[in-house]
Amino acid sequence: MEHVHRRHVDTQERRGAATFPARRDPEGHAAQAALFARALRDGRRPQVRLRRTGPQVPPRSVRGAARRPALAHRPGSASAPQSRDPGRWNSSRSAVVSASVTTTRRTLFHHREISVGAQHWHVVEAGPRDSASTVVLAAGFPQSWYAWRRVMPLLAERHRVLAIDLPGQGDSGPSSSGYDSWATAGLVGDLLDDLGIERPVFAGHDVGAWIGFSAAYRLADRLAGVALLDGNVAGVNLNLDDTSGYGGWHFVFQRVPVLPELLFTGREREIVLWFLQHSALDWRATFSDADIDEYVRSYSRPTSMRGMLEYYRAVPENASRNRELSRARTPVPVLAVVGEASGSHELPQRLEPIVRDLTAVRLDDVGHYVAEEQPEAVAAALDSFAARVVGRRS
Repeated sequence: MEHVHRRHVDTQERRGAATFPARRDPEGHAAQAALFARALRDGRRPQVRLRRTGPQVPPRSVRGAARRPALAHRPGSASAPQSRDPGRWNSSRSAVVSASVTTTRRTLFHHREISVGAQHWHVVEAGPRDSASTVVLAAGFPQSWYAWRRVMPLLAERHRVLAIDLPGQGDSGPSSSGYDSWATAGLVGDLLDDLGIERPVFAGHDVGAWIGFSAAYRLADRLAGVALLDGNVAGVNLNLDDTSGYGGWHFVFQRVPVLPELLFTGREREIVLWFLQHSALDWRATFSDADIDEYVRSYSRPTSMRGMLEYYRAVPENASRNRELSRARTPVPVLAVVGEASGSHELPQRLEPIVRDLTAVRLDDVGHYVAEEQPEAVAAALDSFAARVVGRRS
């Protein structure tokens, strides 16, 4: 029997999510994070003044906030080669880097650099490794793993959580097998195998949702479920005729060979700001200066801007394959989370005919960046979904 599960999350329900306390933003954090990001951008090793806040805080951690934790990265750490070209990766083994982030919820973010075959990954982990459930998070453009910084501490209370930079995104290396969603889902499967992770929930936002849709088919026997967060998936709900003025145009423009790189290089801040300003419902309340600095840093790397553009260049191939895949129902449960004020709000309706087990969540007063605009509601939806699907399928 086929079921479509729907749940409307309204403002009152979000306030009532007592299991996920309100966010806090301590004074002084944004300034410290901005200095940290600026040092990374300038190629210098960040000089972080550690402040001991109690015996439970590891001595090498940086105290931050649950809402906007400062970023700690690998450049200059003992685990990373000091003189390597930032546009290339030459690591041949997994490594846990020395830099970490501790939030006010005492959640430690572990940054790892992992090579699986020819693919180099940047993975950020939180939560107990012996947890019965694992949630893998992937973001889109113009973001990185950092898009999940507010969701991870909430999920880590009950799940092992891994936020990944996709191939060609953030601090991961360029893709070793192409940027179409089917190939990238295969690389994600290789990473899960290398880490020994069985039956996780894969949650993707934006470009990450494109990968998630393919993973629902390609990795069906290895995933407990897939969560698609506010994504325009080619062949499903992507509308290239969007007339809103800032919707579908970039799916066409960013497929043009070479030209976007010529126009974007050296203007990474303007590009990041434009998308954040036009796609968040209240971008000033959502993104601090330090947040913007981190995204600018990520896309100032030689491989990152081009890598993310290559995902757009694979959209026609994705559309053709996704239409073919959609002839069969998705073998795994799917959670669709959309913002009411987003251009992706039709995703649940378009998924209904092709998803056997669908949970749909619509968030009021939210734009495109759902994980950053309403992290408590997103964490609650992912937590509930994971609790329902993990361990259910054999």
